[in-house]
Amino acid sequence: MKPKFGNPPHRVCEICFDDGVCSNNIFSKNYDKDFSDYLDCMLYLKKRKGLMKKLINLLRVGIPILLLSVGFSELPNDFRIEMLNERNFPMRVDRKGEYHIDISSKHQSIFKMKATTNRPKQTERITWSKNQSYLWSNGLVVDDYCLVNPSSYTKDGIGYSMVGFMPKMENSSVVIYGHYGTLTDSIVVHIE
Repeated sequence: MKPKFGNPPHRVCEICFDDGVCSNNIFSKNYDKDFSDYLDCMLYLKKRKGLMKKLINLLRVGIPILLLSVGFSELPNDFRIEMLNERNFPMRVDRKGEYHIDISSKHQSIFKMKATTNRPKQTERITWSKNQSYLWSNGLVVDDYCLVNPSSYTKDGIGYSMVGFMPKMENSSVVIYGHYGTLTDSIVVHIE
């Protein structure tokens, strides 16, 4: 028999919120139109209460362990950076740890920056900066020259970035900074 005024709007159950687990809900696979009743709702509440207790106990124990394992511990204090010479430009490091490089007078000279965080299981961001600005022009536009790529990410505790010295930078010095969390390391490069 059809209702005289159409089907009433569906009301969401205030106990199970139509999650399909309560047997007294039409969305449950165990719903029986003739036998499902409020006793199924009470059984649902009893099961849910037991699950909630287990979940709360799991969270009490699991959250502190999770926070420790995810890495809310302190950053190591032995972060360091160095410059690598993979293209065999003349380079030496003096007793003070300062780099002396001979660059090309005709084209950009590329070196690689290496940052070591000593956190091999973490992928983390390293940001890079320099102590002074350099201008670059293509004849139409003058812009700030990005000497070192501004950011990189670590893999197995090591991050790399490229640094490119322009011929106009000959006979000058630059300080390159690596930043990791609250830690900063720097190198001095004398460009000859």
